[in-house]
Amino acid sequence: MRWVLFVEDDPLVARAALRYLARVPMDIRHAVGVNEALSLVDEHGHPGAVITDFRLKDSTNGATLIRALRDRAIDAPCVVWTGTVRATVDGALLGAGVREELLIFEKPELKGLTDWLVALTGSE
Repeated sequence: MRWVLFVEDDPLVARAALRYLARVPMDIRHAVGVNEALSLVDEHGHPGAVITDFRLKDSTNGATLIRALRDRAIDAPCVVWTGTVRATVDGALLGAGVREELLIFEKPELKGLTDWLVALTGSE
């Protein structure tokens, strides 16, 4: 698998999550917002998977990021990892034109994210 794009704007949450996700042997690159995430894509090519927080401090959200990735013809599997109510996330995804069904994990759930990555990569 190519690298994994992980977008989380809270440094403490990101550090804990990255430490936990390190159990899966893959290259995980962290961004704090949409612009930084897209810069990583420009620098490293298409990611193999995307994990994004929903609410980001740069006045954007995970729906904006996923729409921007799809506009660049990046079809990597995406999940939203959030503390935001599911209906709000679903509404924002539809509003951004993201029509695909996405997995949404509620924070602080990390085991589900790890299991998802393992399933994508086939690693144990």
